[in-house]
Amino acid sequence: MPLFVAVAGRCRPPLLVNNAVATLNQTDRSVTISCQIGHRFPDGTKTRVLYCDADGYWEHIPHCDGSLLKVLMP
Repeated sequence: MPLFVAVAGRCRPPLLVNNAVATLNQTDRSVTISCQIGHRFPDGTKTRVLYCDADGYWEHIPHCDGSLLKVLMP
């Protein structure tokens, strides 16, 4: 399910992140995005910190992609 995060102040809502949990830090206008179990960012990492720029736009928002889980057959 998508997660919408709106930041008070100059950052433009909404920030849409699929398959992730976000933690907002209003002090430095950032959001920490952690991919849910079984998902990763394209570079293989699970966590990213994104910042809102002076014009109120978020950095490039990557997607948490589903990882391939190996199923072992008995």
